[in-house]
Amino acid sequence: MKREASQVLMAVQNGIPITDEPFRDIGAGIGMSGDQVILLIRELIDDGTIRRFGARIDHLKLGIVANAMVCWNVPAEEVERVGLILSRDSRVTHCYEREIIPGIWEYNLFCVIHGYSRDEVASSVRKLGELAGITDYAILFSRKKFKHVPAAVPAMERGDA
Repeated sequence: MKREASQVLMAVQNGIPITDEPFRDIGAGIGMSGDQVILLIRELIDDGTIRRFGARIDHLKLGIVANAMVCWNVPAEEVERVGLILSRDSRVTHCYEREIIPGIWEYNLFCVIHGYSRDEVASSVRKLGELAGITDYAILFSRKKFKHVPAAVPAMERGDA
């Protein structure tokens, strides 16, 4: 099993292929079935060899080039209701409540929306505003990405502590 485990680890360490059956395709390259690859990955997770297994999609390669942070001015008594509406919508990837700065920055709810065009994102924002009953918002489209890294997993969650 050590040899098979090494082969699977080598095959997945630089990413999973974007195909209809990626584990079948990985298995075909190392003489295993897709089900065997999945089973072995599960065993490696269970025994702690693999501490974290996840996917990160390169949205630019998928053509998702319009990204916006949407700032909403929501009455304090409505934040919970509106936050739940926004956070449950599949178009929203992040949703946070933040403090306002009276007289300077009145927006207290923020979400991030990605799309294939600015028009698509703007349309999504209008629809979300109608759904939530909020008309006071600002759309801040991304202009340039300086850095993006996945959040670090705290040591206690990894089991290192």
